[in-house]
Amino acid sequence: MQYDLEYVSQKSIKGQAIADQLADFPLYEEIRTNDDFPDEQILTTEPEPIWEMYFDGSKSTAGAGIGILFITPEREMIPYSLKLNFSCTHNMAEYEALIQGLKMLLKFKVQRVRIFGDSLLAVSQVNGDWQVKDQKLIPYQELAASLLRQFEECQLLHVKREFNPIADGLASLGSTIAFKPGESIRSFEVGRLEQPSFVIPEQVLQAESRETPWYQNIKDFLQTGTLPPEMSRKEQRVLRHMSSRYFILADILYRRGFSTEYARCLDANEALEVIQEAHEGICGGHVGYQTLVKQIVRAGYYWPTMQRDCHQFVKKCIKCQLHAPSIHAPAAYLHSVSSPWPFSMWAFDVVGPINPPASNGHRYFLAATDYFTKWVEAITLKTVEGQHVVSFIHKNLLCRFGIPHDIVSDNGTHFKNEKMRNLCHKHKIQHHFSAPYYPQGNGQAEATNKILIRVLERTVETGRDWHEKMHNALWAYRTTIRTPTNATPAELVYGTEIVLPLHVQKPAMKFAALIELPISKYKKRLTQLDLLDEKRLQAAEHAEVYRKRVARHYAKSVIERKFQVNDLVLRSIVPLRSRPKGKWAPNWEGPYVVKE
Repeated sequence: MQYDLEYVSQKSIKGQAIADQLADFPLYEEIRTNDDFPDEQILTTEPEPIWEMYFDGSKSTAGAGIGILFITPEREMIPYSLKLNFSCTHNMAEYEALIQGLKMLLKFKVQRVRIFGDSLLAVSQVNGDWQVKDQKLIPYQELAASLLRQFEECQLLHVKREFNPIADGLASLGSTIAFKPGESIRSFEVGRLEQPSFVIPEQVLQAESRETPWYQNIKDFLQTGTLPPEMSRKEQRVLRHMSSRYFILADILYRRGFSTEYARCLDANEALEVIQEAHEGICGGHVGYQTLVKQIVRAGYYWPTMQRDCHQFVKKCIKCQLHAPSIHAPAAYLHSVSSPWPFSMWAFDVVGPINPPASNGHRYFLAATDYFTKWVEAITLKTVEGQHVVSFIHKNLLCRFGIPHDIVSDNGTHFKNEKMRNLCHKHKIQHHFSAPYYPQGNGQAEATNKILIRVLERTVETGRDWHEKMHNALWAYRTTIRTPTNATPAELVYGTEIVLPLHVQKPAMKFAALIELPISKYKKRLTQLDLLDEKRLQAAEHAEVYRKRVARHYAKSVIERKFQVNDLVLRSIVPLRSRPKGKWAPNWEGPYVVKE
């Protein structure tokens, strides 16, 4: 090269230029800069506010109607109630409510909306989740789907009826109201009235709030011979006919029954007390609703809705739900074992070890059940050995009921030992053993233990007082009707009913006569004892029919359970999980909500 020249690229001076500018024109704290871009308000757009719509359809004997409730973004409510002057089904009314609401929203030029309805069928079909099978609903579904597509943003959701009260009320109003030709209501206001126009004395309100007993008209007719004037002639004739089965004794109304001589009539409050005592009382045992109804009827009480009230009470009993037995499918055909006469065959079984143990250290209980009368004897023990079983048989069975012909037990060492063999050989008792690892082979003992455990687990309080509740559990078992015999074990053993605490608290006629029976009338008791053999024969025939019926239906008894979304369910507790109450812990836990 002729000249010693070198090319150097220019460095960036952007940072230096900014630094020079800030140095020449300093900014002070009181001067605020504007970070907004020019014409930024023109460039940005706010989203369209969201509306809400609730719809419902109603179909009754008076007609059909629809209810629609709009809620604006400012939370203003706009109600609509329309009468449908044409024949339609309930589902068609639901679709009409949805379609009319969508048309009104489009008329209001609403672009974003959330729609709520309590018709699962209409919501699921319009959303495409369900297939439309009813030919009348196909055009409704197509029109509703096409209207939904005209919105910029639209959600169609299903809610329960209790969350859609206003639209439901508007639909009911539209279905029941009657318009003359050309009439319509442009607007109306719905609100709340917090205070009454006049303050009524509390004593008057309490007097009027007392529910009139169902038997009040019958009782008034028997006392005064007058009938309510508001009744029609047909109703008065029915009331006279019904009153022929009732009579008043000591200002208490009684009813002549078929299975019992006289039954005391109870109002709603008294009926609830009787149900609670019979189901949860000291000798209630938390029995099923059918057994509960039979027990109350045999105790001598009556009200018209006994079966329904008992069913609802047992269904709502939380202890009965949590301690309900687990459901198992049958594995083999049923082979029943019967006894020819009382106390000729006994079934034995040991329950335990029970954790936690009782406060006295007992961990087991030994139970024996008579196959004929279903009478049960039981004792609690710290340990179970052969000498304990032999002592129990001698004291509780041989000395009370005589020598049996057969006994049935499992293969445990406390039953299969030298002392038991000597006892059976001495009294010529045949000892039968069930198959190993097959508790169903000793079904009578297992059934008794299941009932005793169910009663104890629903009555124990601390988990360590179950030995103190054993006598009450036996009392409840012996005084409860057993389905195979259609009689209580106490009745088949002693020939008469046993007086219970319920009979003393609210005495019925038949038990009041039994408690205050004079010495001169004890011949009636002797007559009952003479008829005891006939009663036992009837129980044996009933048990045979029952066994055949159970054996016939046992193999095909399948319980199908279906769950839907939002159902409340109980979940079975895993047996290996630690259980604070041990043997008395519940079998189920919950409730849980089904989500999907």
